Amino acid sequence: MPRELPDLLLITVDDMGMEIGAYGDPHVKTPSIDRLAAQGMRFDRAFVVASTCSPSRSAILTGLHPHSNGQWGFPRYTRVRTGIRTLPDYLKSAGYFTGMIGKFMVRGEGKEFPGPQFPFDVWERVYTQDGRDPAQTGRRVTAFLEQVGERPFFLMVNTHAPHESRAVAQSVHSAEKIPVPPTNLDTPAVRRRLTKLYDAYSQADAVVAAILESLEAAGKTRSTLVLLLSDHGPAVPSGKGTLFDPGIRTPLIARWPGTIKPGQTSGALVSTVDILPTFLEAARQPAVPGLQGRSLFDLFEGADGANRTVVFGGNTLIQGNRYFPQRAIRTAQYKYIRNLRPDIEFLNNSVKSWGLPMMIVWETDPRARFLLERNVRHPAEELYDLAADPHELVNLAGDSAHAETLSRLRGELRQWLLETGDPWIVLWDRESGSPDPLEPAEFKNGTEPIKWLDAALKDPALQAKYESKFGTR
Repeated sequence: MPRELPDLLLITVDDMGMEIGAYGDPHVKTPSIDRLAAQGMRFDRAFVVASTCSPSRSAILTGLHPHSNGQWGFPRYTRVRTGIRTLPDYLKSAGYFTGMIGKFMVRGEGKEFPGPQFPFDVWERVYTQDGRDPAQTGRRVTAFLEQVGERPFFLMVNTHAPHESRAVAQSVHSAEKIPVPPTNLDTPAVRRRLTKLYDAYSQADAVVAAILESLEAAGKTRSTLVLLLSDHGPAVPSGKGTLFDPGIRTPLIARWPGTIKPGQTSGALVSTVDILPTFLEAARQPAVPGLQGRSLFDLFEGADGANRTVVFGGNTLIQGNRYFPQRAIRTAQYKYIRNLRPDIEFLNNSVKSWGLPMMIVWETDPRARFLLERNVRHPAEELYDLAADPHELVNLAGDSAHAETLSRLRGELRQWLLETGDPWIVLWDRESGSPDPLEPAEFKNGTEPIKWLDAALKDPALQAKYESKFGTR
């Protein structure tokens, strides 16, 4: 295989938001990611297609939205459908030596995990603390690169950091300096937990450093197109599991010495379904009909992205088997969310853990009540002016001054669901209380979050659990 084909490295971090130095946060310590951005191109309006890990990662690997590829929930419940090709499949056919190191929450059909649709030459599934360890990750990357020989390679490295801000041995951030977004309460407990989150971001940054150091030591830096992104946003209020920007906006950085000029930025609206077609174009493979993304090459070469006017997203299972189908369209200024089951209240681990400090002052603090209800009770339609309201706190769906925008985006989203064959289109005009033909019995949707939180405050065992993990006051 001629060596003019580039090597390809895809790095995903887990549950990482936009709190990165290169994206303007002066408090977080992420020197390696900052340096990578300075060496290449930073995308400022990049979005995942779903804000939970399996659906999001399935889109990266197939170039198709989860409702189109079949993996719209965890592998226990859903799988990439037979006949759908994946990134390692395409690249292996093109002569690439392929590998995966780290977390992998996507599965094809068949008895074996991950299934024949993911024919990696090297497969090292790593979870828990090992998947957060920079030295271990660096050694695994080095071992992979030693097997490459003269072949071009594709390597996907999925670190488990900073997933849900697990404990980091020593804090390197000050709770007093970390900014608290208006989507959360500013309390000592919230600041303590945000500090853990920032520390976990620094841990993820150290893993990225180890990966890139192994690449450099192997002499592969100049030949490699590197893409770095998160699978979705962090597990915070309005984050993971939601279609608010903290849930679906992702850092996306591309470095390709000799092709991408250092220090570039792009404000184009891009999506993670664009990654597969980008890598296929880099590998000089023909365009694949039917993909729902488009290559980023024009942006690498300096295009302004003015013709990239919308991105789409959606969730169906928001955590495990918790059912909350919703779809969204986002433009540069507006976002329209269609909640297809507004009769269901939203509940995931973020609501459980971050909601407890809100529940403590529920009766006396109107803002705490507003923030908690905003997270758990979603009307059928939500419309946000992101220029005037970047934190999506004011729903304009009932504002007559925005009726034209609401109608236009509603129509565009509905048309996109029809064009992409989204099965959940059947719920678009569903009357409240009528049957949902797509809700299997095993899916949970009956827990009332406010009652759960109230009971948790009265349950010594649950209270101790959350107090020991992050404190609640």
